[in-house]
Amino acid sequence: MYYEAGQQYRYNTIGDEASQILTIISVSDGVVKYYNNTRDFYSEFNSICITDAELRSMLSLIEEPLECDIDKPSYYNWIPGIECKEVTRHFNYNKGCAIKYIWRAGRKANEIEDLKKAINY
Repeated sequence: MYYEAGQQYRYNTIGDEASQILTIISVSDGVVKYYNNTRDFYSEFNSICITDAELRSMLSLIEEPLECDIDKPSYYNWIPGIECKEVTRHFNYNKGCAIKYIWRAGRKANEIEDLKKAINY
């Protein structure tokens, strides 16, 4: 199977009630890196170790890509014209992380958890 960065696939596994959406990030030397839009994590698989038939049974290409927020998640871009990363890049790592968690508090996950994480930095 041929993979290209930006392609999106519907992923179905036995036992999963709902399909997941995967977005291909990069392909290099048979290693396919992807983002799982449904479960919000990055991972990879080695396409050399799995047959095309096995992949086709699990993955189906989404012809009309869904709106993908890998680079610009809404919880970091809710202020018009300002991206969180444009602000945090002017600070050291710890201050940048604290700002990031305050910025997204209540927009991505549990607001209290995000604020506790900010305090931790």
